[in-house]
Amino acid sequence: MDKMYNAVIAEMQVLLDGQKFTQQDNIFKNENKAVKVYFNEQVKQFVLEVADVTDGTVGEFSVINAWLFDETQTERDAAAVGTDFADSLRQNLGVKKAKTNTQVELPSNEKNNAGNITGLTQKLLAVFPQFKEEYKQTVAENGKFLYLNFYTLNFVPAIKNMLATGTKKQVKKLLDMLSETYVAGNGETVDAVVALICAAIFENEQNTQKVMEHLSENKHLKTAVSELLIIIKKNKNLRAALIK
Repeated sequence: MDKMYNAVIAEMQVLLDGQKFTQQDNIFKNENKAVKVYFNEQVKQFVLEVADVTDGTVGEFSVINAWLFDETQTERDAAAVGTDFADSLRQNLGVKKAKTNTQVELPSNEKNNAGNITGLTQKLLAVFPQFKEEYKQTVAENGKFLYLNFYTLNFVPAIKNMLATGTKKQVKKLLDMLSETYVAGNGETVDAVVALICAAIFENEQNTQKVMEHLSENKHLKTAVSELLIIIKKNKNLRAALIK
């Protein structure tokens, strides 16, 4: 994972240098903060931790972001992790990011997008159009679409609310779309669908019951959701990554 780690750090380097962080072993440190990035092999996650520095002494580290990452992913994926970590660190440090006027197109519903993240995002934005401008702004600021962070901040709360307050027709339409995408999707999209559902129903008995009843005809998805819920309950870093 050394190559992937380096790709993560490369995306953070401008911010680290700009805030006068210097590297000491596996820790980046300035006068006020200490930053640690590492890959947790046991749970297959890149983790970002930050600690306060007082009179040169580093305090207790706490997780501020984490990304699932496995051997099927690429340096491009690692760069996306680094970009998101930089955003989280920027927020933690209180450093503002300059806005950009770059024009961004909404994701299309072309056939070749049917089973990928672009297709899933297009369908979710059709259900929740209130996030279209947020999507454009996010992509413009980052130069790429960091879907996991966007999903957890926007779509997860919206899905949770729809499950709780939406009509039967609205809920059915949403869950049918997610089920169909799960069946037709590639590996990345399948994982995203399962993560979305789990984050929206985690520790919510009413939402869980609705979803599990609907998924009775899609046993593979129902099993995947059930298994991930168990993992989320046991893994605080995964909870932090999926549930904001």
